[in-house]
Amino acid sequence: MRLRAQLWLGSGHGFNALSDALLGTGGEIPSKQQRESVELRATRAQCLLDVCAQDVGKGYQLLEGIEVSSLLDYGGLGYM
Repeated sequence: MRLRAQLWLGSGHGFNALSDALLGTGGEIPSKQQRESVELRATRAQCLLDVCAQDVGKGYQLLEGIEVSSLLDYGGLGYM
């Protein structure tokens, strides 16, 4: 995840792959325990800070995705 963030920060390429990694939408879906690990949450937070520092609009896109993902995880939209 950090490597994807650094790639995007340095080259401007690979934002979709970074977004997929941060939101857990690309490839294998991590278990709830994995998603809630302190290390993973800290890594996500640092990546999000890096993205926001580089491009606020992209950071906002990620925040929207994280918010929706969290609501779905906890049944906030009526889904289980």
